[in-house]
Amino acid sequence: MSNKKYILFVENGSEMQEMHFNWKHFISILMVIFVLLSISVFGLSKMFSKFYYQEKIAIAYKENDNLELSINLMQIKVSELNKTINNIMEKDKAIRLYSNLPENDININELGTGGRVNRELYVGNDNSKRSTQLTNIDESLTQISKEIQSELISYENLTEILKEKKQKLNATPSIVPLKDNAYISSPYGKRIDPFTGRIRMHDGIDFAARIGTPIYATADGKVKYARYIGGYGYTIKINHGFGYSTIFGHMSKMKAKKGQNVKRGDLIGYVGNTGRSTGSHLHYEIRYNKRPVNPSKYMWIRKKL
Repeated sequence: MSNKKYILFVENGSEMQEMHFNWKHFISILMVIFVLLSISVFGLSKMFSKFYYQEKIAIAYKENDNLELSINLMQIKVSELNKTINNIMEKDKAIRLYSNLPENDININELGTGGRVNRELYVGNDNSKRSTQLTNIDESLTQISKEIQSELISYENLTEILKEKKQKLNATPSIVPLKDNAYISSPYGKRIDPFTGRIRMHDGIDFAARIGTPIYATADGKVKYARYIGGYGYTIKINHGFGYSTIFGHMSKMKAKKGQNVKRGDLIGYVGNTGRSTGSHLHYEIRYNKRPVNPSKYMWIRKKL
């Protein structure tokens, strides 16, 4: 079989040429063709791989540069957040100092935190540096998160405290019940009773004024009653809350009604001479926890608020 010869007819223009070869020649030709094809394929593959990996490396370096830029921007933002939270904390301290309130005693280490930073976002040969940077940013954001939670809790507490203080301030008698043309004819304390001539405790202050002089509420509150009461004559009592109440006696006319809510400075009635009285005046009392106190200590402002 190996000695057999083969004839290959090849058409060349108008002529037909014969090529004589045996089996060994055929195998040799195929091997040469295979080797040439292999070399070509390997070369193309190597060249393609080179271009492919060069492109991947270029992309990786670009991503690395973008990541470094992002990290730098994050560090700047963290620095700005730290400055902002420090300003907030200083303002919190200032408000508490101004309001005579205790400092914020919230332990931020007991507060929870949110998600963590993904530290597997970096590429290149600078892994250690990137890891350190991201770790520092993560720790800074965790600390800022705790401080923000602490300040939110602090401001909520501060708001409630100041709200209660404002309500208490509004409920505390602090103005003179008569605006004009009045003077104190009988102060708070022991005095000689004008009807019996005996020494007796006077639980309020008497303001001498003309009949019809307007009388104003000295703090926010709710009218407990508005009626005629024996020696007090026409009388209004206002409950202010926080232990305070005020009483206005000897009125000629009552404008406020039982159950009415009033504000400091609201008109509630007029000076009179009703009940056990020797002349036109207003009997004004302040009671704290149901006990009379000296009204002169609660007259801080002499005009309507």
